[in-house]
Amino acid sequence: MSTSLEEQIKQLKNTIAEMESQRTILGEDTVTAAPVPLKQKLAELEVQIEPPGPELPNQRRKLVALFHQN
Repeated sequence: MSTSLEEQIKQLKNTIAEMESQRTILGEDTVTAAPVPLKQKLAELEVQIEPPGPELPNQRRKLVALFHQN
C-alpha cells in the first residue's frame, strides 16, 4: 500500500522536526548532516505536488545602464 504525496511530505517534515528537537542529544554535526537527504527528498515531493506555474511568453531581455550623479 503506497502513501500519498501529502502523507510522505508530512512524514518527512515530522522526521526533520523531530531530529531538530533532539539537537542537544544527537549533536550539532549529526543534526546538520542527517536531514540533508530528507530535505532533498522533501523538495522533490513538493515539486511533484505543486502545480506548474503559468508559462511565460518568449521575452527579450534588454540591457539597461543607470547613472547616478550627486
